[in-house]
Amino acid sequence: MIIKGFHHVAVKASDFERSYKFYTELLGLKLRNLWGEGDERAAMLVAEDGSAIELFAGGCKCDVFTSPYIHIAFSVDDPDSFIEKVRAEGYGIKMEPETLEIKGNPGFKARIAFCYGPDGEEVEFFKPLENC
Repeated sequence: MIIKGFHHVAVKASDFERSYKFYTELLGLKLRNLWGEGDERAAMLVAEDGSAIELFAGGCKCDVFTSPYIHIAFSVDDPDSFIEKVRAEGYGIKMEPETLEIKGNPGFKARIAFCYGPDGEEVEFFKPLENC
C-alpha cells in the first residue's frame, strides 16, 4: 500500500463562475470534467502534471476564510509573472515574490509568492531553486 502522489484539493466557491475563471482563464488550469447544475455544480480543473482543483459551487461568502489547510501551492516556472497577472485582475497579494533559503536538513531555496483567490483562499506560486 503506497500513496502515489497528490491528486486534488477541493474548493467550495461562493461565486462558481468567478472562481472558475480565476483557476482556468487567469491561472491556466484545464477543464477535465464538469457536472451538476446550480449550487450542485462541480468541475475538475487540472494542471500540466495532472494535479487538480475540484471546484464546487454553493459556498458561502464569509468574512474570514477559515480552514485547517493553510494554502494551495502551485509549482510554477515564474512566480513573479503569476503575481503580476493576478494583481492586474484585482486580486489581493499576500506576499510579493521572494527568494527564500529554508535552513533545514537538508535546506532548500525557492522563489515564492502568495495571492488571495476569489473566496479568500491563499494561493502560493512556488518555484524550487535547489534541493527541493
